[in-house]
Amino acid sequence: MSTNFTVVGGDLRIIKLAKMLAEDGNKVYTYGVEKAEELKENENIIMCNKLQDAVKNSEIIIGPIPFSSNGKEINAPFGENTISIRELMHVINAKILIAGSITPEVYNLANDEYIEKEEISVWLTSFKDIEYLIIRMMDLGTNKKPIYKDIDPKNMSDSYIRFLMKVKYYKEKLNIIPPENAIVKDNALLYVSLVDSLMIGGFVKNPVGMKVKDMKAEAYNRIEELEKMVKEQNEIQEIKDERINILEDLRKRIESYEGYQYIY
Repeated sequence: MSTNFTVVGGDLRIIKLAKMLAEDGNKVYTYGVEKAEELKENENIIMCNKLQDAVKNSEIIIGPIPFSSNGKEINAPFGENTISIRELMHVINAKILIAGSITPEVYNLANDEYIEKEEISVWLTSFKDIEYLIIRMMDLGTNKKPIYKDIDPKNMSDSYIRFLMKVKYYKEKLNIIPPENAIVKDNALLYVSLVDSLMIGGFVKNPVGMKVKDMKAEAYNRIEELEKMVKEQNEIQEIKDERINILEDLRKRIESYEGYQYIY
């Protein structure tokens, strides 16, 4: 299964990664690597004249390692023009950005001005980690297009994908869509989706920073919110009852969940 990637800037390591992805049959859209001669001969590599054109064609954006040396511009030694961080953040929207050594200042810029914090995906520091993550994404999918497989979810190392699968499930089953800029701790559907993904097993990073007992109590409150929303829907009673039963089943599973004393 092929995937579209976008490469923005980067040194020889990123050039080699782009070439590797293209040779594996993936489409790679690039910007800021115009001087990389070895990328010009592969039909799966599309060099774009505008940053926006490169970004719009994929959900996974691969940036440099380190991301920036001065906190203002993206490292692009093979590029013909400078690329400001602000420019990239303006067009990247809520897509996945993979890069190395991103400073808190850059992260805050993304969160404050352009991207909802919950949507920002991964900050990495080594080329080896980026290679691994790319492989996992090709296997499991992305935030907007997760790949579903008939396997035990406990064996999925990517907790974020598990969470997104649960969000998709409850959105479809309950016909409740969280606001575009909603964050987990403030939205009932996202919160119960996170709790449900946690109960699958494995590691879920810092969901809300509370003890399991407190998390369960909060989950019950969120289930009540969702039940109220279902009851107010303009549907026949049979459909409403089916949706209430889904939430009641979740409540029972939460009641029996022991988990760990702390969630990190």
